[in-house]
Amino acid sequence: MNRSFFEYLGVADSERMHSQTLAWILSEDFNAIDAHERSTLLQDIFGLPLPSKISEVNTEIDRIDILIQTENELIVVENKLKSCQHSDQLSRYLEHCELNHSDFSMKRFYFLTLINEQPQNDCWINISYASIYNSLKKLKLDKQNKNAIIFLEYLQYLESLTTIHQLFSENHQLYMTV
Repeated sequence: MNRSFFEYLGVADSERMHSQTLAWILSEDFNAIDAHERSTLLQDIFGLPLPSKISEVNTEIDRIDILIQTENELIVVENKLKSCQHSDQLSRYLEHCELNHSDFSMKRFYFLTLINEQPQNDCWINISYASIYNSLKKLKLDKQNKNAIIFLEYLQYLESLTTIHQLFSENHQLYMTV
């Protein structure tokens, strides 16, 4: 498989790059999908009811990787690509959201990992890069849109990342240097 644009840039293994890219895809700035597709994506990844409209997407707000606001819901995503949970961060983010986002009647907390690490706090729901990949590849893309090129490069990298992880998980003895 050819290396993706992100691999050539040397940022493919950066947790921050993945958070920023996912936030961009969920934002209205990513205009290779329409509002219905974005709403369907929210439902597929996070189980939100249709129609759900995102009002704001931010990254790295008070150290929270991705913060998504809809009309009445707050979605918090903690992204772990090459590191594990530490320093009780999930509980701290939960407390932070309770104190600073009390205007949202519904708050959802998701723990995104490559290796299916389970969250240490029961309020967090595990999601995997494989499930993100499967949700993204279902999107009906306007392939004439310039944003589609970047999206397809990201999708190519996610496919490679999740395939390599699956192969490693199935037979890690083949990878003696890992």
